Amino acid sequence: MILPASENQKLIAASLRLYPNAATHYFSTVSKGRRPDLDLERSVLARFIERHPMMRSRLSDDGRGVGLILSDTFQIDDYISMEEVDACESASAVAAASAFLARPIDPRISPPYRCRFFVAPDGYLLVRMGHHVVFDGHTRTILLRDLQMIAQSLQAGDPMPPPPAKTYQDYVAWEGARHQGEAGRRNLDSAVARLGGYEILPLSRKARPAHPGMLLSPVVIVDPERSAQLRGFAREEGASAFNLFVAVYVLALGDLTGRRDVGVAAPFGTDRAAGLSNVAGNMIDHLPLRFDLAEARTFRALVGLAKQRMHEARRRFVPFNAILKGLGHDVAVAPRPYLQAIVSYLAGEPGIPPNLLGTPTDVYQAPSGAERPFWVPARALPLELQDIGFLVTDFAGTLRFRLSVRADLVAQGQLDALAQQLGELFAALADAPDAPLEHIPARFQTGVLDLLEPAI
Repeated sequence: MILPASENQKLIAASLRLYPNAATHYFSTVSKGRRPDLDLERSVLARFIERHPMMRSRLSDDGRGVGLILSDTFQIDDYISMEEVDACESASAVAAASAFLARPIDPRISPPYRCRFFVAPDGYLLVRMGHHVVFDGHTRTILLRDLQMIAQSLQAGDPMPPPPAKTYQDYVAWEGARHQGEAGRRNLDSAVARLGGYEILPLSRKARPAHPGMLLSPVVIVDPERSAQLRGFAREEGASAFNLFVAVYVLALGDLTGRRDVGVAAPFGTDRAAGLSNVAGNMIDHLPLRFDLAEARTFRALVGLAKQRMHEARRRFVPFNAILKGLGHDVAVAPRPYLQAIVSYLAGEPGIPPNLLGTPTDVYQAPSGAERPFWVPARALPLELQDIGFLVTDFAGTLRFRLSVRADLVAQGQLDALAQQLGELFAALADAPDAPLEHIPARFQTGVLDLLEPAI
């Protein structure tokens, strides 16, 4: 039986047709620990897969429509494997883990989750990969929490807690019902209308058949004093760190492109509404935000505008795929337009940095012992193939970010300089949030990036 897919899963399916091997489709983690009890680990993972049907799903995409095929049975060896290495942190072990991370997952033919233990006499590396078609940030949290819970129950001989009362199909039904009726049509019409007349759009006219890949800047850390200033300023305005990051990005993007009417796309979740907080699955969407920089004379005003735009997008929550359909583009039968300008906020768990580096960062307390993050070189791509992306976080008392730009638009040295200048812009805005924006000294030279095609 083929079950309906969510709107974002349809977009991911369209991306897979063009970029089947893109690392952007994965949630990857690596950790290090003592020698594992592999039999126990297999039992824990098997119970997790039984508990969450999306882990047993396949993506069905026959060119006429996208759906999900759920299986009642599975082979645990398709999900978990073991490889012996000479030493836990040896060059050969790290190379083997990196090679495992580089192997793409095709959710049309393979399970959407897999892990491998690289076992040595002195410990092990555990590499986990989940495909974005069933994973979002909250699902990662569910994974880590449920693996712990299941392991504790097995070790104590306690009965397993019952599975979540609802499933991902309840989310798909909730998403569809949310956009039916008169109110849903008004929200869709409004979202489509807001994409008209942009000077610069967060999406292209059409899919790029061959993307040249992305260059990534170093991570830039705003110093603790300036970070505290900006965080306190955001609190005064009743704004979030994400609101603040979007405002800075929009200002920089306007300068870099020489445009005043700017669009960006940002990821929004559904807050796991309607009793879905324990359900694994992809429940986020990239929503377009439009800014006319003429509406904000100061940074304070621009942060207020970002707060307003993001509140409106979250309240309406019209899936990006629904907007594309409203514009006459059916990604079920044609390649998707790629998102061109994205800002992504990546949250970190206590003591665990978020994945700004394109490398794994989660910690899983395995039944066999404590673990810590272990950094393994992996393909470093942002969350989507795009023209320009801004990956941001607020972690350990500092604001941090990195830029990603399409490889045929800038050289690496130029990108590194742009990221450094963006850090200086953060400092200047922290010192003068009420100064006219045209008087801020760290603004960019205009027209550095020739980004986008004409509007859809």
